[in-house]
This record gives sequence, C-alpha cells and structure tokens, in this order.
Amino acid sequence: PTKLVKKEVPEDVEESDEIDGENGEVNITTNTTGFDTENLASHSARLIAGLVDGIILLFVVLVLLGIAGAVSQFDLALVVAGIVAYFILGWLYYGLGESSKAGGFLGKKMSKIKVVRLSDNNVPSFGMSSVRALLKILFSLTVVLPFIVFLTPRRQGLHDLACGTIVKGTEEEN
Repeated sequence: PTKLVKKEVPEDVEESDEIDGENGEVNITTNTTGFDTENLASHSARLIAGLVDGIILLFVVLVLLGIAGAVSQFDLALVVAGIVAYFILGWLYYGLGESSKAGGFLGKKMSKIKVVRLSDNNVPSFGMSSVRALLKILFSLTVVLPFIVFLTPRRQGLHDLACGTIVKGTEEEN
C-alpha cells in the first residue's frame, strides 16, 4: 500500500512529489508559509529610516516647544504638552506616511523600504497604520522592546506583529 506523507517546507523550496521506492510512501512537500522572505528590509535600512523619521519628528516637536516656550512660561505643563505633541504628530506622521501609496515618508523613502500588510503585500489602511504608529511610539519609550525586531524571522517589531505588517524593500530597489 502507498502511504501519503505531507511535509511543510520553507518558502524557497518548490512544491514537489517524491515516491520512496523502499517503503512505498509518497512525500508531498508544500510551502505553507505563503510569504516571500527575499525582499525583507534589512536591519540597517530600518535603522536609518527610523533615525531620519525620528529626527524629523523630534525637530518639529522641539520647534513647537521652542515657540511655545518663547511666548509662555517653560514649566511642567509645557513638557507635558511636548509629550502629547510627540504622540499626536508621530501618529499623524507615521499613520499618514505608512498608509500612503509609498508606504512611508522621508526616512523610508531614503532607505527604499515600505510598510506592507503581511496578508497581501499592500500598504495598510490609515486605521491600521495609526495603531502601528502609536504602538511603535509606545514601544520606543522602552529600552528593550525595539530590539525584538532582531529576534523575529520576518524582522518584525512588536508593533508589526500586533498589526500584521512587515517592512519590505520597495520594488524599484530590485
């Protein structure tokens, strides 16, 4: 009798059927991941994009704080306003940029990377990008959580894992 044995294999292995003559087994190997791992954004590209976007965001917040501090008293209320402005502007910057056709703003464009949904490789909606942006900002306030990206096979941060997104190289890079 022939025995059917199904095995899961990585993305880079083609689907195939093999018949083992010794014991009559038919081995069927299929790719169950359904995911292209070749064009993931490198850690260095993500770092550069994050630094550029972070510097732009921080610069805008500091300019606003400087203007507000020049016309009012620089106190705890202004510091709290700066933190709130960082969250709101970060949400808008990342949310609008990552949900755009480009998949990101200046930092990601410079690094030739973009954010896409894991399910279909399209850019995420503004709602999903908003959640991703707020989680990214929250996780960036810790020391350890941003480094999760080095431990996941698809180079996903916690914000990517929570939102079902990945960062890939843009098509023009290929």
